[in-house]
Amino acid sequence: MRGLRVLDVGDDYFHPTADGGWAWDWYFPVRETLAELERLTPVDEFRYWGRLAPTPAAAGEVKFPFPAGGAIGIVGAKASGARGGREHLRVLPQVLTRGIAAVRRADVILFRWPAVHSMLLVPVAVLLRKPFVMRLRSDVESGWQAVGNVGARGGRLILAYTRWALRRATVPVVISDFLNDRYAGGRAFVLNECGVMDDDIAADVHEAGDATILYVGRFAAEKGVDVLVRAFAQLDVPDARLRLVGAGPERERIEALARELGVATRVDFAGSIADRAVLREEYRRARLFALPSRTEGLGCVLLEAMAAGTPIVATRTGGIPDLVTDGENGLLAPPEDPAALAAAMTRMLGDAPLRRRCAERGLEVVKRHTFQSQTRRWIELAVKAAGRGN
Repeated sequence: MRGLRVLDVGDDYFHPTADGGWAWDWYFPVRETLAELERLTPVDEFRYWGRLAPTPAAAGEVKFPFPAGGAIGIVGAKASGARGGREHLRVLPQVLTRGIAAVRRADVILFRWPAVHSMLLVPVAVLLRKPFVMRLRSDVESGWQAVGNVGARGGRLILAYTRWALRRATVPVVISDFLNDRYAGGRAFVLNECGVMDDDIAADVHEAGDATILYVGRFAAEKGVDVLVRAFAQLDVPDARLRLVGAGPERERIEALARELGVATRVDFAGSIADRAVLREEYRRARLFALPSRTEGLGCVLLEAMAAGTPIVATRTGGIPDLVTDGENGLLAPPEDPAALAAAMTRMLGDAPLRRRCAERGLEVVKRHTFQSQTRRWIELAVKAAGRGN
């Protein structure tokens, strides 16, 4: 019997590298995923579908090396690298030709949702009766309203479509209890696919040298970075600094807001950091990590901060309370409330025993949410859905 053919569908960008491999704009532990598959059954093909662009869309975007060769390969739509809806329309004919061919060839498909190409190709998998895993990674209704400007009616349509797709998935997976209740009626497997590995977890906690507040993530409306800057401006901690790591459409507006509030000299815009070892050091050097999201499916950056032994202040929204218990392994504030967020950050910055307790308990939490402990289960389910393994 031939080996399994696996197709992982998203709409991420892939860019060629000088050594003949690829770089990817969204981190996922590719080698480890293939190893988990091969632990259960021989694998002939492990292919990723995305957008193939000659260069990154913008300097400073996060890119991760992608191994090529052997069972691992990529297929997808040839794209310019530009962002936005127009690029999706431009590559639509390729999605509906090459994408359908890729789905037809696969024995099992792994759909990452709400990737646009997944949303287009799931009905193809349903019609062809292909077994598929659907992994819902975000609060898609709120996220599309914030990012895609689809309005309330469009948000409701996307909510209904997502629920339809989850009902028809062979293996429905969501990354938080919040998403399970909202989209799957409690019927999905709650498993995250964050890229924190067992060996990423710090051996112990530490005390940062200065009062740096760190944010890591996209500069997008749903992430609430503007709320964080407004909260930072209210802090009565003269030596505090705010360090923002990431890129996105809101960056210029956030820079202007920092100037308007008179804190620009204490706010560092670090850009995107692709090297995961360097990113771990960013977490380790921070006195606290802040996630001010308006909506959040889970918050994988919270796990990265916990793995580094860094205490957390975040908003009580979406799946964040799945990971952070107020006063236990972090502090929670209401979303859209700069004053409450500032009060929580002031409390964390000024209370060393609280920081240590939250960091220690964060290390305990993240051990239950590593790639190995979480992703292994849905990989086992995917192999079983394809009629292989045990």
